[in-house]
Amino acid sequence: MPWLTVTATQIAWWALIVLIVVVAVIAIVFAVLAFGESQVFKPYRNIVRHDMIAKGDLVVDGDAKIDALDSESLHVHKSTTLNRLKVSSLRLNDVVTIVDTGATSIQLNGYNSAYRVDSATGSIVDLVLPPVKDVPGQLFQIMKSQLGADSTVNILISTGDYLCDNLGCQSSDLNSLMTLLPNQADQVWISNDFMNSWKAI
Repeated sequence: MPWLTVTATQIAWWALIVLIVVVAVIAIVFAVLAFGESQVFKPYRNIVRHDMIAKGDLVVDGDAKIDALDSESLHVHKSTTLNRLKVSSLRLNDVVTIVDTGATSIQLNGYNSAYRVDSATGSIVDLVLPPVKDVPGQLFQIMKSQLGADSTVNILISTGDYLCDNLGCQSSDLNSLMTLLPNQADQVWISNDFMNSWKAI
């Protein structure tokens, strides 16, 4: 029958069309599967990505474990807990300058972490640390600048607390104090054990 005659060219064209359709269907199926796998919003999904670059805000709603972090600038707007911290450089902003003359006693507080004494020659400045229970884990940087090098800077503890060094601890009942080096600029970093003791670090 002449109307059933199929030429080799027609067969080749139909074969090419079928091949294109099959490849397209396979591509669509894999695209759908890849899209589904790429979706983050799956509570059961453990996503592993290598060399990921996030341009913009990256929000982690839950726990995030970081084995290594290399960052030029890191801003933590809420609390953070560090089990092990190695610091090669540390700077505290908002330094409180003390320029009082004569003898003065200043009660430190947890709202400011860095204090610098610029008092004139002969001044005696007693800086009283707050009770540990009020500022658990607080880190203070206390400095005496070159301007205040000839002043006397004493660091005292509040009643009920202890001042510790490598030889032991002394209670506030013994009027324990730490004094910055005389006749020169000096500084000390001091923190507490969250309970009742202060120690220079």
